[in-house]
Amino acid sequence: MTKNYSRTVKTAGYVVDTVLTIGYDTPWRQVHAMMAEAARRTEGILDSPKPHVFQTALSDFYVEYRLVAQA
Repeated sequence: MTKNYSRTVKTAGYVVDTVLTIGYDTPWRQVHAMMAEAARRTEGILDSPKPHVFQTALSDFYVEYRLVAQA
């Protein structure tokens, strides 16, 4: 799922987010680092403000993570 947050950005550009689910056997710090690195490598994603990773759900077999970044 992708949401357009263009009305919440005070400068030119827009905010994008994406959701990822990963099993509990992967350390959360590793997931945060991988998602931040993916944002860094994605053309058009700004370095400032820095992309943020949130843990949004704890399911039976996986954790749901959300990456929010400005483009």
